[in-house]
Amino acid sequence: RDSQRRLEQIREERARLEREIGDYRNRVRNAAEELANVERRLSASRSVLAEVEFQSETTSEQVRITTRDLLLSQENLAAVLNRRLRDIYKMGPAQTIQVLLGARSFTDLLNRYRYLQRIASFDRALVERVRALEAELVEQNAALQERMALLGSLRQDRLSEVAQLRSVEVEHQTRIQQYRAGEQTPPTRLEELEADE
Repeated sequence: RDSQRRLEQIREERARLEREIGDYRNRVRNAAEELANVERRLSASRSVLAEVEFQSETTSEQVRITTRDLLLSQENLAAVLNRRLRDIYKMGPAQTIQVLLGARSFTDLLNRYRYLQRIASFDRALVERVRALEAELVEQNAALQERMALLGSLRQDRLSEVAQLRSVEVEHQTRIQQYRAGEQTPPTRLEELEADE
């Protein structure tokens, strides 16, 4: 009876070990599938990261170009304004009434009036052009800076995701190795049980 009981224990342990082997094989298969999934996600994240890097470089270039354009426009407009101020200075403090009253005839008065009107109109248009251009370039620069910040944030998110996926990948690889090691142990015990049986 003891021998029969021992034989049944050996068979139960053997069946248990065979189930364990099957479980280990399933775990290895599942872990391998998860690892393949993680590797695909990692590849996709790296692709997204590369695209974000490209967009970031492109936006940086646009920021650089916009900044350069802003500086050039400011220099050009400053030169035009300086020229205009120099012309005003050369002419002296001419007052509108003096210019109009200095007319020799009615036609000269109308010509002087038109001339003063054109100068005033040109000056207003110049100032307005300076304001509009500067506002537009500042707005473009702000939009590009905002986009750079967004891309930086997105890049940081992707880097952390890649790091997380790398750690998950390492964890899965370690688990697969453990399962495979566990899968190798039961066959030797099975051989011992067969010999005992």
